Amino acid sequence: MRLFAFRRALTLARAPALGNGKPTVVRRNGVGRLFSMASWNVEHFKKDKKRIRRVVAFLKDCDPDVFALMEVQGKVVFSELTRRMPDYHFHI
Repeated sequence: MRLFAFRRALTLARAPALGNGKPTVVRRNGVGRLFSMASWNVEHFKKDKKRIRRVVAFLKDCDPDVFALMEVQGKVVFSELTRRMPDYHFHI
């Protein structure tokens, strides 16, 4: 199954412009960016609590606005991801 998630507060509208007419760059951890996306084929992603924790930790570290995971297997993984990452909307 393919799983897609995006931030609850994500809006795809144009960023507000500065006085010079250029879009405002959002800064996180000192790095400028407008939008980030991650895609990962996690292969046979089943109900293994340690693996779920590692995947969630990695995604939180990357902090993407949108991410997609491939080969997610079972409702346990889906439930754990939604519980551990409440700032995202999840879709299968």
